[in-house]
Amino acid sequence: MSFVPVVDVSHHQGAIDFVTMRRRGIDDLIIRVTNGDTHDKQAHAYYLGAVAAGFDPRRILWYTFVNPKRCTAFQAVTATLDRIRQITGRDDHALMWDCETFTGEAGTRGPGEIKGAEYANYMRSLMAGVHRLAPNWRQFGYSNAAFWDSWVGLHGDDIVASLEWIVARYPVHSDAGYDKYPVPGDPDEWAAWAFARQSKGPLPPRGAPWSGWQFSADFNGMGRYYGCSSSALDLNIVQLDPWLRWTGRTAAPEPEEPDMPQANPRYFRTPASPTAVWGTTDGFHAFKVTHDAAQARIAAGFPFDVEVLNADEAKLFDYIDSAEHGTIGIA
Repeated sequence: MSFVPVVDVSHHQGAIDFVTMRRRGIDDLIIRVTNGDTHDKQAHAYYLGAVAAGFDPRRILWYTFVNPKRCTAFQAVTATLDRIRQITGRDDHALMWDCETFTGEAGTRGPGEIKGAEYANYMRSLMAGVHRLAPNWRQFGYSNAAFWDSWVGLHGDDIVASLEWIVARYPVHSDAGYDKYPVPGDPDEWAAWAFARQSKGPLPPRGAPWSGWQFSADFNGMGRYYGCSSSALDLNIVQLDPWLRWTGRTAAPEPEEPDMPQANPRYFRTPASPTAVWGTTDGFHAFKVTHDAAQARIAAGFPFDVEVLNADEAKLFDYIDSAEHGTIGIA
C-alpha cells in the first residue's frame, strides 16, 4: 500500500519556513482555517507562504476544529467556506472535520458541551451545510475510537460510514509516550516507522475503514526540522487513493479483490494470534483474511494452505494483532 506523507498545521506551529519544509520532503499539507467560526490567525499567511515556496495549491487542503461551544453549525460552515474562498480565490476544495475533545475550548455562542445524539446532529448539520453551500467540495474526517466511540457512539454511525477518516494518534501522546522516540527525517520512511513502533496501528471511529493516520504529534520534536517555530508538528500518512480523491486528482483503480491479492499470496497463523489467518504477498506486509474471502478463494480453486510461523518468523511481518480489531479465523 502506498502512503503520502502529510503534515497538518495551525497557528500553534508559529512562523513556518515552507522552503525548508519542501526541501525536507513534504509536498502535502492540511491547514487549519477555523476553530468553529473563528479564523485561525496563521491560515492566510501559511497558504501564501506555501504557494510561494512551490507547494501545489491542489495539494493544500483545509480543516476546521469542530467546536459546538463556540458557534452554531451554520456559523461554522459559512465562516469556514467564506474564509477559504477569500484566501484562495477558488471554489473547489476538500475540508476535514477535526473531531476531538473540545471541552477545554472557549465559546458561548453555540449549543455547548453536547455529546451523543446532539453531537451527531451537529456534525450532520455541518456536513449538510457544506453540501448545500459548496456542493463540489469534498469532505473527510479526523478522529479516533478513543474520542468518537465514547463521545458519539452509535448515534453517529451514518456519519462514520459516509466519511473517509484520518485517525488521530493512539494510544499515548505525552512526553513519556512513543512520540518521544525520534521519527525518521525522510518522510518516505514514516509508514514503516509508525507500524514498527505501534503494531496495533490506527483505531478509527466505530471500526470504520481508515484512510490516514496521524501517527506522531505532541512532543515529537520534529517541528523545527521541517521549518516550524514550534518543537512539535503533526505527522500523517495517508493512503494514496483517498489523498488523490481529496485533492481532486485521479485515483488509482481499486483492486478487484483488495483483501485477497492475486500475486501468489502466502497464508499463515502467528503465535500471537493462532486462530486468525493472515496473508502476505511480499513477505513483509500482512493483511487479515476474512472468512468469506477465504471461502470464495477456495471455491474458485485457488490454493489456501495455512502455514504456522514460529516467533522469529512472525517478527518479520508488519501485521495488526489486537483485541480492538478482533480475530477472524477460518473453519
